[in-house]
Amino acid sequence: MPMALWEKLGWLGTKLISAATGETSPGQSADSLAEEQDRPVPIKGPGAAAPLTVDKAKELIFDRLCKEYKARGAGAGLESEALRKELAIPEEIFRWALGGMTSGATASGLYVDRDYTGKRIFLGMRGQFRCQDGVNPFAAGQPVKK
Repeated sequence: MPMALWEKLGWLGTKLISAATGETSPGQSADSLAEEQDRPVPIKGPGAAAPLTVDKAKELIFDRLCKEYKARGAGAGLESEALRKELAIPEEIFRWALGGMTSGATASGLYVDRDYTGKRIFLGMRGQFRCQDGVNPFAAGQPVKK
């Protein structure tokens, strides 16, 4: 694209270029970019007073997967995109939340696991134990069992 067009776009052009290349904009440090990415995204809809954070999204995801596990057993999973829409979680927040729940050194250390396609998610072994105990490890104020 001609440079003159990007100059006319000004701030928006700079943001688009930095988003496409993964770089920070001029005058923006990596720390401020990280803060911008971690900020809560407001929930739209009736009765939505508080912004949805990654931690709250983890709590909602775990609750729903635990409910499915209790109803259908160990192999019960949900399609991740359908779950995201059901819980009304923005895409980016959902991706961050799942990333924090599916990282673990071993299969027994996972709260949430994915099938081989990555499209369906279900409780991992660690998540199943917590669910059986009635503990959501992602809920604020929830007692932690070891």
